[in-house]
Amino acid sequence: MHSLPQAVIFDMDGLMLNTEQLAYSVLTRTVTDLGGDSFPLEVYRKLVGCSAEAVAGILSENMGAAFPVDEILPVWRENYRKTVEECPLPVKPGIFELLEFLEQNHVRRAVATSTALPLTTQKLKKVGLFSHFESFATVDKVPAGKPAPDVYLLALRQLDLSVEHCLALEDSPNGVRAAHAAGLRVVMVPDMIAPTPELEAMAHNILPSLNHVRSWLSE
Repeated sequence: MHSLPQAVIFDMDGLMLNTEQLAYSVLTRTVTDLGGDSFPLEVYRKLVGCSAEAVAGILSENMGAAFPVDEILPVWRENYRKTVEECPLPVKPGIFELLEFLEQNHVRRAVATSTALPLTTQKLKKVGLFSHFESFATVDKVPAGKPAPDVYLLALRQLDLSVEHCLALEDSPNGVRAAHAAGLRVVMVPDMIAPTPELEAMAHNILPSLNHVRSWLSE
C-alpha cells in the first residue's frame, strides 16, 4: 500500500450519489410540463458542479433570450426537492466499501459540494452516508461555488490540514477545476462528462469507479 492521505474530501452529487441523471430528468420534465421542448443534455452537462447562482447565467447564455429562466428555475428546484424527499436516491457502486477502507486505515473524510447544507444533510442521511463524514463544506457557506476553490479551501480549514495531506475526489469538470485551484491532488471519477485533455492535465488520476479508487489506494 502506498502512503495514504490523512484525509479524503468527497464531492457529493455525481460522485457518491447518482443524482446528476436524476436532476436532469427532473429538469426535462419541468421544461415539458411548462410547455417547452425536452431540455438538451449538452447544456445540462455545463450545469454539472455549478452553484445555483451560476446556473441561471449558463441557462441564459446557452438557451437564448426566449427561454424562461426565472420561471423554470424555481419550479425545477421545488420538483427536485420533492423528488429527493419522496423517491429513493441511488448511490454510486463502491461508496460504502471505499468509506469502510478509509475508516479502517484511519483516513479522515470530509465533503465539499455545490449543494447547500440543508439539502446535503438530507441527501446523505437518507442514504446512510452522513455519519461517515466529520465535516461538510457547502456552497452556502462560501463566497463562490465551483469552479472557484472556495468550498475546498473551507474543507481544508474545517479539517485543519494542508493541501499536501489531502486528496479530493470529483466527477465533474468544475469540481476538478475547483480542487486543482485549491492546490489539492484530485482524482476524477467521471459521471456524465468524459475527461478532456484539460482535466487529464489537472487530475492526479482518472479512474472509472469508486471501487477502482479503493483498489488504487490499496496499491
